Amino acid sequence: MNISVSCIAQLSCLFANPTTQPTTAQPTPPPSANPTSFPTTAQPTSNIVVNGNFEAGLDPWYMNRWDSAYMLELSDTDRGKSALNKDRIENWNGVQQTLSLEDIQKGDYHLSCYGKIQSGTTSDYLQLTLRITTAEYGATYPGWSTRTLINANDWTLVEGTVSTNVPGTITEVTVYAEAETVSTNYWVDDVEVVLISAQPTSNPTPSTANPTPNPTTKSPTSFPTTPTPTTKSPTAFPTTSEVCFSMYLYILSSNIICSS
Repeated sequence: MNISVSCIAQLSCLFANPTTQPTTAQPTPPPSANPTSFPTTAQPTSNIVVNGNFEAGLDPWYMNRWDSAYMLELSDTDRGKSALNKDRIENWNGVQQTLSLEDIQKGDYHLSCYGKIQSGTTSDYLQLTLRITTAEYGATYPGWSTRTLINANDWTLVEGTVSTNVPGTITEVTVYAEAETVSTNYWVDDVEVVLISAQPTSNPTPSTANPTPNPTTKSPTSFPTTPTPTTKSPTAFPTTSEVCFSMYLYILSSNIICSS
């Protein structure tokens, strides 16, 4: 039996490794956009004045004048305990308190109290003043409440907003009351100093970019995905190797039959 070399070579091709088909790369989705973070507005905090209603006595209050303890007196009124400012020498002589620096931030504060005249006149202007002392510039007066007309019949609310955004390092902050007319003896009660808006602790780097609108959660952009191609099986045709192998089997079977 003679089998051609070419047929044997073709037969060996049947055992060759199949060719690996390339895979289609899937598109990478774009990263999600995180919403821009904005600082929140500071909410009003608690009163940083100690014993603002004088129910615990006069401590830690004192008179805004050296050696003037006689000008300040604790009185019983229809509001409970109140501070009586009397026998003043200057119009700025009034009850005052040095606030704790631990409670002070640079920002806007709401100042308020109630005032009522005891004697000396029937009406007068009363205000709360904030005095800030810095290491670089000494005592400064950044603001005071609205000058409000008080009377001898009713308690009148005196209030206003003052900023502590002053240059320099703050070493002392004091709030005190003062009436316009020296001869006016008046009561003060329910003194409050409340932070309503804090200045940011660090200045952000200026940006030339357009301001970012109010933040909303941004969903990632949706892109159509490339469909995975389906592999279509081609029509099967016999290869040269298969033909040679078939012929080999045919010749082999023919020789066997002939031999028998």
